[in-house]
Formats: sequence, C-alpha cells, structure tokens
Amino acid sequence: MGRYRFLTGVLTLVLGTGCAPDSRPVGGVPVQQLSFAPGALIPFGLLHTAPTRADSLVSFWYSRELTALNEPRLIDAATHEREVYRFLWLRSFDPPVAVRIQMANDSAVAIVSETANPAVFKPARLTRRDTIRLTDAEWREFSDMLEREQFLAWTPTEPVPGGIDGARWVFEGLRGGRYHIADRWAPSDSGAGASMRSAGLHFIRLGRVRVARDRIY
Repeated sequence: MGRYRFLTGVLTLVLGTGCAPDSRPVGGVPVQQLSFAPGALIPFGLLHTAPTRADSLVSFWYSRELTALNEPRLIDAATHEREVYRFLWLRSFDPPVAVRIQMANDSAVAIVSETANPAVFKPARLTRRDTIRLTDAEWREFSDMLEREQFLAWTPTEPVPGGIDGARWVFEGLRGGRYHIADRWAPSDSGAGASMRSAGLHFIRLGRVRVARDRIY
C-alpha cells in the first residue's frame, strides 16, 4: 500500500494548491452538459475547477478504480428517466468497494463490487460482483434517507483537502436527467460530514458489505 499512500499524498498536495471557493452548482447538472475525458467515468470539471490538473488527476484515479470494479459511467447505467446512485469507497488500507443502487421498471436493485486491491498501480482482481434485489420498503427507506440527508445539497468537494491515510467517500446520483457528485475525505459521524457518513453506511448496508467497525474510516 506504500505507493497507494504516495498517490493520495500527491493528490492532497495538488488539491490543496490554488483552490478557489466552491462555486459549482449543487442539485445536479443536466446530463447534456456533462463532458468526459477519453476513457473517464467521472465527468470533467465537476470535482475541482481550480486547478484543472487536480480534476484530471482525480477523474483518472476514480475512473481506474471504477473500471476495475466493473462499473460503467453512471449515465450509462440507466436511462435518464430512471434513478441510479453510486457510492465509491476508496480506503488506504482496505480493498475498494462500489455499491450502485438503481430503480428500473419498478424494481430496485443494489449492484455491489469489490476488488482485492487498488487498481492504480497494478491489475486489480475482482472478488465480488453481486446484484441484490431490494424490497419496496428498502427502496423507500433509501429514498427517504437521500432526502433527509439532503444529498442534492452537498457541494461537490470540501474546501479543505484530505490527508495521506484515510478514505475517499464518493457519491454520484442521476435522477430526472440531472447528475450530481460529491467527494469527501473520511467524513466523521458528527459535524458537517455526518450526513455523508450516514449515507455511505446506508449504501454499505444495502449492499450487504461485510466490514468490521474498526475498518470504517
């Protein structure tokens, strides 16, 4: 994991250089306005607008992990009339996890992927790929959670970058033809990050991801 920690350290330095106050829109961007770099699964220019280099590095990193997790671009996961949300969990000392929850044809599912190791520096081995059918009650509870935690009000990034050891919690959502993304460094269970931590744990529960309490960070 040493080289993985090195990457997170480099990104921290880049993201902390020249960052301007966050003026990007919350509440989602029309999918027609999204642009992607070649091979990228994360839209360009939504996470870090200053400097542009930071946005490219983050998009490259997250896109590689999502590809290893056998995940598509979120806008390709369902038609624009359907709802689809994804939680990408990248921890310094534990395998990457992605949980995608979507509603299609009045049926909700959670699609869960895990790899044995990060994909940044070496080929990642997919260790889990499951599709779990959710009950109507689970979908309603999930939808209520998104409203309660004000998912659409989360700014794309935080003003203070992360650190060397920890985790990136990355949330994406597509509803009504509008896409929203929010990226945080190890949100705590109190203060400004509490809603994001609660949401991430909800994704993990619906995805039946087995994780010890001391591995949640």
